Amino acid sequence: MRVDGTLLLRAGAIALLMLGALGATAAITPQSRALSADRVAALGEMLPMAFGDWRQAEDLTVVLPDPRVQRMVETLYTETVARTYENAEGRQIMLVLAYGEDQSAQLQLHRPETCYRAQGFTVRETGRPALAIGGGVLPVKQLLTERPLRREPVTYWMRVGGSVVTGVADRQWAKLSAGLSGTVPDGILVRVSSLSSDADQAFALQADFIRELLLALDPAGRRLLLGTQAERVEPPTRAVEG
Repeated sequence: MRVDGTLLLRAGAIALLMLGALGATAAITPQSRALSADRVAALGEMLPMAFGDWRQAEDLTVVLPDPRVQRMVETLYTETVARTYENAEGRQIMLVLAYGEDQSAQLQLHRPETCYRAQGFTVRETGRPALAIGGGVLPVKQLLTERPLRREPVTYWMRVGGSVVTGVADRQWAKLSAGLSGTVPDGILVRVSSLSSDADQAFALQADFIRELLLALDPAGRRLLLGTQAERVEPPTRAVEG
């Protein structure tokens, strides 16, 4: 089989760039942790009791990390909070926030796929849409998780440093970029889910919930969840009546 020499050169160049970047990162001793300057209140205090058509309700059984690894969870996350919200039609949404001030190679946010599989769920990725919010868009990842008597569609994203990420590669790139500047980034996982046998309907409801939540937060809260993406996810400007 003939191998294209141009492709080999291109692959070699990419490999060298990656090795160079990794070498540069290894040579850097982070001088500081890039903690969010906006994280001045506990996560639970940041979340509104009510917004739009949603009101805080009695918590459903939220899927959290296995208690057997609680010590590791306490190491990974500086703070976690779980809330259940209900709308006027009685539909419920579960929200989980998990904040970690240290997103180094040893400590990093756990993806929901790992958490659900550890508790006996089958997990299937169904899409990576971009939700239109305010004047911008938010990339998210959607999962269909299932085990006997429980079918739970999930929408989530992670912020690492200033970047919103949904996959392994972009998360590593965000950490690498921060490392090259001599900082260890912080990060947060935002996970929204609901119990439903109709995945399409559940994802649509979750998208509406996310939009209303983000637009209800103050600018500091949006920056905490979205990083620099918050600049493009702002409430529509209302015309001032003369």
